[in-house]
Order: sequence, then structure tokens, then C-alpha cells
Amino acid sequence: MVNGAIIYEPLFPQPSSVLTLHRYYTKLMEDNTFKQRITTIAGLPEFISVEKKMLAIVEYCGTMPTKLKKHGNSKKSEPYVRTDPNVIQRAAEMAEHEKVSNVMTKLMEDNSFTAPKSTRQINDK
Repeated sequence: MVNGAIIYEPLFPQPSSVLTLHRYYTKLMEDNTFKQRITTIAGLPEFISVEKKMLAIVEYCGTMPTKLKKHGNSKKSEPYVRTDPNVIQRAAEMAEHEKVSNVMTKLMEDNSFTAPKSTRQINDK
């Protein structure tokens, strides 16, 4: 410290490559105490595999609220829960060979909780 200022001494020898740490922060709209932080690293050396270069660390701070809020334009009293994309994909594949109404019936018989909410979801895929 010189006259209250911090002086940094340069590092010798200088590093040949520099890693950059990227962090993204988000908060839950209905509860600001529940936070998410995603960390990625850029500038990794060439000898590190592509799969490892694409890794990210996802951290959650706080407790996820148990009571879900209604979806923005929802006319119903129940909260919005998105249908699993895998279920929609499977339904679309089945609909190539059968009527959409038959596909919907089969999916409802398998598991009514994970089935698409309407035939329109299948038709739109």
C-alpha cells in the first residue's frame, strides 16, 4: 500500500493463457430469497475435451417455495405446470400411426398426471 492505494506487482513470468469465469444470477419472481447461480469457464486449453468445456455449475440458494403462483394469463385457479417435453414427443410419434384422440386415450390410461392436457398439444407438435 502506497498512500492508501493498493499497488499490484506484475506476475513474472506472465501466464500464457487466461481463463474467464462467467456467472449468471437469477431470482425467482415470486420469492426473491430463492436464487440460482450458473458458473461457466471460458478459455480452457485445447487438451481438455469438448464435453468438459461445456460443463456448468448450477447452484441454488434458499428454499424453493412449495406454493406455486398462477401463470401470467391463467383464467384457472390452479398453477401452471408444463407438460414434460418427452411426453409430448412420444405422443407426436404415436400420432403418426394413430388418431390423436386414440393416442390421448392411451396416454391418459398410462398415467393421467403426465399425459398432455389436450389433443391440441399433440397436434401442435
